[in-house]
Formats: sequence, structure tokens, C-alpha cells
Amino acid sequence: MKKQRIFYFDFLRIFAALAVVMASQYNLTGIYHYSACFLDGIVRWGVPIFVMISGTLFLEPKKTITINNILKKYIFRIAILFVVWSLFYSCINCVTRDNLSFSFILKHIVIGHFHQWFLYMIAGLYLITPLLRPITEKKDKNLLLYLLIIWFVMASIVPFIKFIIPQTEKLFDVMINKIHFSFPLSYLGYFILGYYLHNYINIKNKILMIIILFVCLLVTVLGDIKYSIPGKQSFFLNNFCPFVIITAISIFLFIKNKCLSIEQSNKFILKLSDLTLGVYLIHPFFIRISKKLNLFIIINSTLNDYNFFTIPIIFILVGSCSFLFVYLLSKIPIIKKYCL
Repeated sequence: MKKQRIFYFDFLRIFAALAVVMASQYNLTGIYHYSACFLDGIVRWGVPIFVMISGTLFLEPKKTITINNILKKYIFRIAILFVVWSLFYSCINCVTRDNLSFSFILKHIVIGHFHQWFLYMIAGLYLITPLLRPITEKKDKNLLLYLLIIWFVMASIVPFIKFIIPQTEKLFDVMINKIHFSFPLSYLGYFILGYYLHNYINIKNKILMIIILFVCLLVTVLGDIKYSIPGKQSFFLNNFCPFVIITAISIFLFIKNKCLSIEQSNKFILKLSDLTLGVYLIHPFFIRISKKLNLFIIINSTLNDYNFFTIPIIFILVGSCSFLFVYLLSKIPIIKKYCL
């Protein structure tokens, strides 16, 4: 069966990659704090969108997915990606920290760089995919909705209440621990959500989606400004915050509605889309370089302390360098096959 490309996913991947680059680097203090809260707050949907796309593709009944090819094809590829990029960042850490001990290197290879948690998480979702596919193969919309409701309440609403009303934390923790509700408290919900939105939801009222998106972004930003401590994010920037989830849903549906009729993306969009995983994996390297070069201070000083514009400029530099570097790497066949 010929693989059928979903072209609006290309736009979602590009936007999500840019959102991740923006959100990864601005946990800042001092004069940068409030501008960082704003810019970080409007892009927290990046990782959720990536997971939603994966769920749509892997839960599609027409796609041949077996335990055998999950292990041999997808998990094997993730393992290669993880080891290669762990080695890359381990070498950087060894040089910058002047530590060449075997235990130091082994620890960083196994744990990975901070952003490689995504590979661990997505591997777990791939492993559980064969258990979910019987539901999608039966096209049981109500059962999927039931799972999503449980996930939204337990993974999002309950933690949000605990954050807003700290006095409820012990009560909810006792309840959740007693019923052992760990299964739905994960990115599994986003995985199912992507498939559900792609196949069953089609909101054509663009104005409504824009209003919902605007309100959720506004609440996220204002909530983070109110509750965050300089240098530390609040729950409003957590990927399971209700407003982040609704923002991700709104963006997913808006792009779907806007681009679903596209029969073929142009070559530039397709190429950018194919580079997004590599951009996710390489962008912390360029963030580190920008910090080593003190670009924040240099640019902010050049702009006479108009620090709100400093972060977008760094974002443009890091994002451009990431896409360009991955594009050049993609020209090397063996790297393109195993490392991107």
C-alpha cells in the first residue's frame, strides 16, 4: 500500500519545531523574566503537537503496525538516535567540563541530554501502540472519547486544582495513589487526542477557534507571570495544563481546517518538515553557543535595553542555524538515515 502523506502535518511539524526552539531557552531571570514569561507562554504547545501527530499516524488502522516492526523498525531507530545524540552531547560536556572519566560519559549516554526525554517518552508510546490499535480499528469513537475524558480530568484538571488550591494536594494524592491511576497520567492522552481530532473533529468556525486560542494563550501568559518565580516555570507552562492542552487542540484544528484541502505541499515546506526532528535534537547545541557568546547581553545592549526584542532575535538565530545545520547534515546519506 502506497504511503499517503497528510500535508497539513508538514505545517504543524514546522510550527511545533519553531515553538520548541522558542520555549527551550528562555528560563531567565532579572530584566528578561517578564518578556520570557510572555514568549514562553505562547509556545508551550510544541511538544504536544509532535505527540498528537505521532498518535494520528501510528493509530491509523490502515497503517500496518505489528509488535515485530514496532521493535525492529521504530524502537531500533529511536535507540540509534538516542545513542548518537547522547554521544554528541556527552563529548561536548566532556570538553566544556574537562571531565573524561568513563563513568561521567556512560552516565550522560544513558540519561541523555535534557531534551532527549522526548525520545524515551515517544518510545514508550510506540511500545503501547499495539494495545491501542484494536480500539481504533473498531472505530469506537465513544471509547476514545471516554479515554480522553479520563486523561484530561486526571492528568490536567486534578493537577491544576492542586496547583491553584494547594490545600487539596494531599486529598488528591491519596485518591490517585489508592486507585493506581498512573496509566492515563501521561502523554498517552496526546497520542490518542491527535488521532481523535484528525478523524472525528472538524470545527469550521475559524473565528471561534481564534477566540479560544487567544483566551487560552492570554490565561497561560498571565498565569505564569502571576505564579512563576524568576528562573522557575509555573504549572501554567506545564504540557498538561488545561490551557496548554486546549491551545494545542485549537492550533491542531485550525491548521487542519486551513490546510486539509492541500493536495501537495511545495518542496520547501516538505523539506523543512523532514528536518524538524533533527532541529529538535540539535537546537540545544546552538542555544549553548549563544549563551557562551553572551549574545543575550550583547544584543540587549545594542538595543538599548529593549529586552523584549532580544529573545526573538536569539530565537531567529538559533532556529535558522538549527535548520541550516540539519539541512547540511541531511546531505550525508548515512547521517540522514540513522541520525535525523
